[in-house]
Amino acid sequence: MDISAYRNTGWKREKLPQTHVPACLPVGRYWYRIYDRYGVDITALAIFTGNKRQQHPDTFHKTFMGTEITYRYNAYHIFNHSEAELLAMDNPFALIVLAAQKALLQGKVAEEELASHRLTVARALIQSKKFSHNKIKRLLLFLKNFIYIGNEEINRKFDNQIEQLTGGAITMGIIETIKKIEREEVFEKGIEKGMEKGIEKGIEKGKREVIENLIIKLGLSDKQVADVTEMPVSFVKKIRAALKKKK
Repeated sequence: MDISAYRNTGWKREKLPQTHVPACLPVGRYWYRIYDRYGVDITALAIFTGNKRQQHPDTFHKTFMGTEITYRYNAYHIFNHSEAELLAMDNPFALIVLAAQKALLQGKVAEEELASHRLTVARALIQSKKFSHNKIKRLLLFLKNFIYIGNEEINRKFDNQIEQLTGGAITMGIIETIKKIEREEVFEKGIEKGMEKGIEKGIEKGKREVIENLIIKLGLSDKQVADVTEMPVSFVKKIRAALKKKK
């Protein structure tokens, strides 16, 4: 379990370092560790992602030789709400909860049925109009990996359905499911390293290499490469022209 803590400093909402909490340890122990270190007010939310029979306590109690402590915290189980209730909610987090419910069906129902559930969540996400284009792409990428289906034909059908639902604005295929995560991690590390050393050329070189691989190895169009890398089409065209000259 990971804990993300925030504190408000005037007009700024500052994120505190994330804390990893072993699930077997009482959450109350980490309340006083965070409070002792940062001295801020804390509210805790435990989200339980097991099946419907999973217990989801909201209290930790300890007593020993006349000393007693009780720690109460917010607790939520992903099955506290039904699918219909989650779809009706005006809350983006409800779709993540619904995806978590459907992910538990893996290995218990046919992949075709699981695909239908995955599409239900995807359709609700696209039609919610609560996210930017890039956030929807990232959430769909998360959804495709989180509710995993091994059948390639079913996945291709899902990609086509997403393209139809978005009017062609989002294409899920072309290895984006894994490559995009890898690309973003490489970019972020490259940017951090470049900022530390003051070297921007290294970042640009990394971007160029990614774009060249997408053009050469995957044969993507300029628009597809620009969409995947979030770079201007004009920049992609320059790299493609440079590759032609090398030939």
